[in-house]
Amino acid sequence: MTTRDEAIAQLTAPGAPFELSVQDIRGAKMKAYAVAPFTFADMLRASRQYGDKDWFIYQDERYSFEQNYRIASGLAHELINTYGIKKGDRVAIALRNYPEFVFLFWAVTSIGAVLVPLNAWWTADELAYGIQDSGAVFLAADRERITSLKDRLPGLGLRGVISIRTDEVIDGVDKWDDVKARFDPNAELPDVDLDTDDMATILYTSGTTGQSRGAIHTHRNHATNLLNMRLNGAAAVLVAGGDPFAAPNPDAVQGAALANMPFFHISQMSSIYLTNATGSKLVSMYKWDPEVGLDLIEQERISSFGGVPMQINGVFNSPTLEKRDLSSLVSFGFAATTAPPERVKRVETLFGGRVTAGTGYGMTEATSAVTLIGGQEYWDHPDSVGRATPVNEIKIVDDDGNEVPTGQTGELWVRGPNIVQGYWNKPEADARSFIDGWHRSGDVARLDEEGRVYLVDRIKDIVIRAGENVFCGEVEAALYDHPSVHTTAVIGLPHEVLGEEVVAVVRLQDGASTTAAELQEHVGKKLASFKVPSTIIFIDEDVPRTATGKVLKRDLRDQMAKLEGRSAK
Repeated sequence: MTTRDEAIAQLTAPGAPFELSVQDIRGAKMKAYAVAPFTFADMLRASRQYGDKDWFIYQDERYSFEQNYRIASGLAHELINTYGIKKGDRVAIALRNYPEFVFLFWAVTSIGAVLVPLNAWWTADELAYGIQDSGAVFLAADRERITSLKDRLPGLGLRGVISIRTDEVIDGVDKWDDVKARFDPNAELPDVDLDTDDMATILYTSGTTGQSRGAIHTHRNHATNLLNMRLNGAAAVLVAGGDPFAAPNPDAVQGAALANMPFFHISQMSSIYLTNATGSKLVSMYKWDPEVGLDLIEQERISSFGGVPMQINGVFNSPTLEKRDLSSLVSFGFAATTAPPERVKRVETLFGGRVTAGTGYGMTEATSAVTLIGGQEYWDHPDSVGRATPVNEIKIVDDDGNEVPTGQTGELWVRGPNIVQGYWNKPEADARSFIDGWHRSGDVARLDEEGRVYLVDRIKDIVIRAGENVFCGEVEAALYDHPSVHTTAVIGLPHEVLGEEVVAVVRLQDGASTTAAELQEHVGKKLASFKVPSTIIFIDEDVPRTATGKVLKRDLRDQMAKLEGRSAK
C-alpha cells in the first residue's frame, strides 16, 4: 500500500507532473512547482475543454464551462471598452455568492486588472474604506451593498458602477442586465500581456491598527495554491490505489463542491478555480442554512463539503441527518479553526470511514493553506493541522527569531511561492509581518518529530467567529467611543457553534450607567454585525496588565472563561 509520503515523493519527483525545482521568485530562492507559470487567463481558457458540462449552479440557474467562458469574455471586453479598465486597475466587488461574482472574478483577473472582493457583511463605512484604500476605479455591487453606498458613490472617485440583482435606478449606476445585453455572445477572451507575478487580487484581512489591510496576491500565488490542492487530491487517489492521471471516464459522476462560505474569503475563492480546473461543478448558496445545504448535497450529488464550526455543527445536529442520502460525499473538511478531536472522529463514525476528513492551516497571506492533513493520518492525529506542502517551508521561532527545538512552542513562520508580497500601501505592516521572505503568522505552534504542526495560541489579537476574523482593537476602539466606557478589552471565548464568540470586558466610568444592549447597538452602528460582541461582561476593577500597562489577554480569557463556566483555548 502506498503511503502519503511515498505518493508525494512520486508525484513531485523529476519528470513527474508536480516536479519541484528551486526558483528565483521576487529575488528569493525557494522551492516551487516546475510546471510553466500560468495566470488566471490561462486557467479560464483551459476550462473550455469541459464544454457544456455544468460548472456553476445557483438555485435554478445553471451555467456550463463554455457559458462561463463566453460571459466572462464578453464582460472583459465591456470593462475595457466601456469603462476603460486597464491592466493594474483595481476593481471592487461587493456581493453575495451570486453567479455574477464568478463572472467578474474571471473577467477582471484575465485582463490584468486587480480584483478587490469586499466583505459583504461590512457596513457602508467599511465598504467605502475598502474602495478608497485600494484605489478602486470601478465597483460592482448587489442590492444590499449598492443601497448602503448610494449616497457615498459620488465621492468615491469611481470610473463606473454596476448594480446587480436590483430594480432600483441610481444616477451614474448601470444595471447588470443592461450591461450584459451589450456582450458579444461569440467574444473570445481579450489578449492581454500577463505575467505570473502580476497582481491579481487584493483581499482585506484584520490589521494591527484597527483597520483592515489588503493582502496583495499575484497570479503565481493563486496558481501555486491551485497546484497544492491538485497535488493533495492526486496523492489521495494514489494512496487509495487509483491512478490520478487516468483518462476521465465519461460515465463517471462529476465531482461537485458546495460553496457554503463567502467567495470573498480566500478558502472559498479557491474553489472557484479548483472546480474550474478539474471539471467539477460548484454549487452556490445564498446564505448558509443546514437543511438547504443538506438538500443540495442530495440533489446535486455533492462530493466535497467543508465549513467553519457553525456549519459543521449544523450538519451534525440536523434532525434530518439520518434520513439523508449522503452517499455522494467523498471528502469532509474543517475550516477556520482547529476542530476538537471528537468532532473529527464524528466524521469517521458517521460515514463508517468511507468519507475522508481533512483540514489544514492557512491564512489570507498564504493564499489559503500551507499545511494539510487528511485520511488515516488525520484519524491518527486529529489535533494536528498537518504538514507543510512540498513548496512551503515552516519554522517555529522564539521572540528573537531563532528556531526552537522540535516540540517547543514559538511563533509559526511560513515561506513559499504562495505567500503574498505584502499589504497594499502598508509599509509599516510589511516591516512587521515579512522578514527575509518569511511571513510571521502571529500564531503560536509546535512541531512534532515528523513535521506535523499543532496550534497552541495566537499572538495576533483577533477572534475567529464563524470563520470571520475580528480584530479586537477595532472593536475596542468602537467601544471606547461610547462616553460611559472607562476601560474595555475584547477577547474570544470558545463557542460550540461559532468556534469563538466576541466577548467585551467593560469597566464603566465612575457614576456612568449603560446596558449591554446599548453598547452592542453602539458598536453595530460602526462595524459589521459579526464584529459586535455577543457577550458583554461588566467589571468593577481594572483588567490584568503587565508592568508596562499592556492588557494580559491570556489571563483575562482564563478569568472570563472560568466566570462563564467554559474552558479557555
